[in-house]
Amino acid sequence: MADTAPNHAYTLNPIDQTFSRAYIRHAFCYPYTDKDTAPIHNHFIGKLKRTVTQLPILAGNVRPVRTEHGGDGQQRGCVEVAVTLAKVLSFSPTVRSLDKDEFPYTYEELVETGMSAGAFINENLSALPDLAEAQDSPVFGVQLNYIRGGVIVAFSLHHSVGDLTSLRTIFSHVCSDLPSRKLTDIDLEDDAKDQSRQRDRLSGSRGIKADLVLSSLPTPNEPTVAEAHRISEGTDVQSVGNVLFFHLKIIQGIQTIVNERFDNIQNNRLARVSKFDVLAAILWKGINRARRGCDAEFDHEGRISTLVVPVNIRSKMQPPLDDTYFGNAVIRALATENIMKLAMPYDPATVATAALQIRRSIVDVGEDRVRSTIASINKSENVQKTPVTELNLDTDLVITSWAGLMLEESDLGIGLGKAEYGRKFTRKDTNLGCIVYSPRQQEGLWEVNVQLEKRTMDRLLEDEHFMQHVVKVA
Repeated sequence: MADTAPNHAYTLNPIDQTFSRAYIRHAFCYPYTDKDTAPIHNHFIGKLKRTVTQLPILAGNVRPVRTEHGGDGQQRGCVEVAVTLAKVLSFSPTVRSLDKDEFPYTYEELVETGMSAGAFINENLSALPDLAEAQDSPVFGVQLNYIRGGVIVAFSLHHSVGDLTSLRTIFSHVCSDLPSRKLTDIDLEDDAKDQSRQRDRLSGSRGIKADLVLSSLPTPNEPTVAEAHRISEGTDVQSVGNVLFFHLKIIQGIQTIVNERFDNIQNNRLARVSKFDVLAAILWKGINRARRGCDAEFDHEGRISTLVVPVNIRSKMQPPLDDTYFGNAVIRALATENIMKLAMPYDPATVATAALQIRRSIVDVGEDRVRSTIASINKSENVQKTPVTELNLDTDLVITSWAGLMLEESDLGIGLGKAEYGRKFTRKDTNLGCIVYSPRQQEGLWEVNVQLEKRTMDRLLEDEHFMQHVVKVA
């Protein structure tokens, strides 16, 4: 018998559409040695079900827009979210006990290795793939994993539906005591309309032209012989991940020196670099130095590197979007620098130059730039291939801050206290770039998940000038 339950369609805006059809993945890690696991997952399941009634879109599937016709005026690549009441009511996490063959580390061993990046590349931590299917893909998934001596709670959110702030909203709901909502199809229809109206605030350009952002995009570098050969051969990049533990006091010390010695006048105001700007500058310099050592032509004829920093635009809109806005409210800040300059030694002046470039690029992200970005997306034939989202992973670098994901109350309602660690997890080794976690203030450490081409990673870890900022590698 055919399923006659109504599908409620949630419309996604242009910024949502540009994000990769992949999942944002974050795992909370807790020690746990009690053999009785039922109280934990029973309570957690209840918390999660209540969260989904508050955010019904989480129970939906991302699918191609049903009215899409490709070449006759409709942009290609557009998706929407379809939700049924039955899926909302039946939503539940997956609960698994992973044995040694499925997850080879005990919790104690994970802690001893610093929760190494390689330990979280494991296909058993989540049933969802890293890349979403082209047709129907779940918006959201959670897997509660019992390992020997601990618990790993693995969350996956489809990036077309939400950003890191959206993921944080989910965590806040799970940690809260909000009641469960009793929903009907009428309630779902209203929720879909309300969500679509909210997202529509980031749909129009309001008269701002695409040229504003397009004219500021850096000119693409000509590929070196080695890069061109790899592109023509379609060779996959062999990547490797490590967690680097930076010395927090060193970062703070450099920040103080930069702000005392160098003025950064932006929009007629003195802008101070943050600790994140300094950390990102050190990473940007170090990784470009390592790439330069792998390719003799890397800095040939004034090639530049672009540092991409995703910026939360909620507070930059008029009127502002608050943190409860559920969706992608992020565009890229672009800092550029000559590769030869990035290769210079790590003295205060060169780190300051890079950090100030990063700070200026972030400050430059205002509503006009957002509206121009939307105009550019709206002009594109395919929302997945736009000038504002193109990257050259041979010379460019993406550094994303996940510092807000580790909530003080991150026991997730399972009674184990605050999570000891948070980590990105994947099923396969993917996504070149850097993820900056929350500083571990009491330990004086700042963790960064760095994913690079293997030979670049090897050279980075051999750079003694870069490694003077690093306490350990996991």
